[in-house]
Amino acid sequence: MTDSNERAHGQLNRPAEIEKRRALRRSATLPERRLWRHLRGRRADGLKFRRQYSVGPYVLDFCCPAARLGVEIDGWSHDGETAEQRDTARTEYLTGLGFAVLRYTNEDVTTDAGAVALHVAAEAQRRMHETSPLPSPWEGEGGQAPLSSPRRGVRG
Repeated sequence: MTDSNERAHGQLNRPAEIEKRRALRRSATLPERRLWRHLRGRRADGLKFRRQYSVGPYVLDFCCPAARLGVEIDGWSHDGETAEQRDTARTEYLTGLGFAVLRYTNEDVTTDAGAVALHVAAEAQRRMHETSPLPSPWEGEGGQAPLSSPRRGVRG
């Protein structure tokens, strides 16, 4: 495990914050609900996204844990200098744990949630292929999957 993996291990979706996450899901904004329709159920390029996912003291609007990618939909509560400082501190914390954070405005999602979902999925795929915490299962064999798997139970 890398250093950021070790630090993040006990920080993800802590059970102590389950009620907070449930309340946030129940009170989701319209842009959050629109984007969720595109991300849920592996609809975004087969990737598993979670909504209102906690990482340390923060709750991300959406997260693809496998890609270490957080997605934030910024509405009026993110306006102003204080909010900007909080967002910066949050992003620095998450980056320190190996996460990347994509930010979109409510208007971006309201205008074209499908395009936002495509961008999110592309970034998640890029991150998953960029660095994987697990070695290739075919390491030592050219690092590539076999073209076809051997047939089992077939006698010739």
